Amino acid sequence: MGGGACYIGFRGLKLTIFAPSYHPRRKGRMMAKGKACATHPNEVQTTPISQTACIAYEFFILEPRNNTKEGDSFAFLHRQSRGRWNLSVQTSRGQVQVKPTELELDHIHFEDRQDLWSEFTESRSVSLLAEQKITLKHKLTGTRRTLILREKVIRNGDVIRVLGRQKHSNQLPLLEDAIVTDKPISRVILESSLALLAGLFVLGVGISLINHAFR
Repeated sequence: MGGGACYIGFRGLKLTIFAPSYHPRRKGRMMAKGKACATHPNEVQTTPISQTACIAYEFFILEPRNNTKEGDSFAFLHRQSRGRWNLSVQTSRGQVQVKPTELELDHIHFEDRQDLWSEFTESRSVSLLAEQKITLKHKLTGTRRTLILREKVIRNGDVIRVLGRQKHSNQLPLLEDAIVTDKPISRVILESSLALLAGLFVLGVGISLINHAFR
């Protein structure tokens, strides 16, 4: 647990503090900040529920589990990502193509949910659940399940940060193995620092317990 928290924290700090800023003549890992744009503007995606035109999106079907101190934890019943291949970022040094391995999108563009007391507001939500063969009700009790359908999008002009690796080539600039986020820089630093400190604390406690056990 401690090692996992340290990894998450260090990865976030790499995105905000340790990674050098993008430069077209530089190789290796670097961070680019700018506005999202489509590599091929005529090829756009449409989100499943709200039918929003965008460059890329993530679609989730979630079922809340036990509450935690940080909020609800969720079971991911379905996850869909589209349009990553078409993502670029317009920086002060020009347009850079992005090849993401991960999207860390914070802003929820659209959400529809049902629970014991309310139904979905969008008819498409029911159709999307049927496509994934997810039942609306509990099999034993017959009551409505608490289900959440959520969309996160990257649209033209959205401010994003990209941490990726650039190689020199004769083609257009490209950041590979990239992490893409829309979180404010201050929030990334705060969350990453807290995760790193928590991970170090848990590691310290674990090592102390191991030493005590093998005395």
